[in-house]
Amino acid sequence: MKPTDRQLSIVDRVRADGRVAVAELAGEHRVSEMTIRRDLEALEEAGLVHRIHGGASGGWNRGYEPPVALRVAQNGEAKARIAARVAGLIEEGETVFIDNGTTALAIARELAARADLTVITPNLRAADLLLDGAGPRVISLGGIVRRGERAVTGPIAERNLNEFHFDTCILGVAGLSLQAGLTEFNIDDAALKRIAIDHARRTVIAMDRSKLGQVTLAAIAPLSRVGMLVTDAAGDEDLVLALRKTGVHIELV
Repeated sequence: MKPTDRQLSIVDRVRADGRVAVAELAGEHRVSEMTIRRDLEALEEAGLVHRIHGGASGGWNRGYEPPVALRVAQNGEAKARIAARVAGLIEEGETVFIDNGTTALAIARELAARADLTVITPNLRAADLLLDGAGPRVISLGGIVRRGERAVTGPIAERNLNEFHFDTCILGVAGLSLQAGLTEFNIDDAALKRIAIDHARRTVIAMDRSKLGQVTLAAIAPLSRVGMLVTDAAGDEDLVLALRKTGVHIELV
């Protein structure tokens, strides 16, 4: 198992059980206790767990964003299916906003050969991918660069985004719940997403099932602003049914 996969598994265990023991984790993953301690140290630095004597307890809170390296490795197959479905929704000649995040990057990869599109994005990784070949016309927003995320944010990006209107807004969010609607870890990211929703003909939320029911720090918008949700939430029948009753169109992949 790759270190990132093991660390994601540890985070899932801590969130589910509240606390876990080093010895128990070492046995489950068939690695040394020293390896687990190094994993816990890295996860604590990321704000995902708290190390305690002999193990770790829950450290996740609404203001901490998991590192990109962990998010890229998480639910990769589901993100690929979501990306393929969302890309299939984009019609010829559309202007599309592609958000930050790892699922959005997978969607950009699916659209990389679509020379008929115009893509507006704060996602520098997505912009670079889309420029590698004769693909869409790309409009990069400019602004303050978040180093780890390789994405722009802040007042410059907001001012520039306000100059555009587009057919489809493709958003990834940190949390989606019946009570809080759409939420994000980063306040500036949430502000940019609100503008994107306001300037789009339709909004498609692309997110894996780990975000469903979660509430993070910054409010983006109520569920009434969501046109479609594309997710892999098979098995969460009650939540999916409740979301559909709010009027959200849900595509399960």
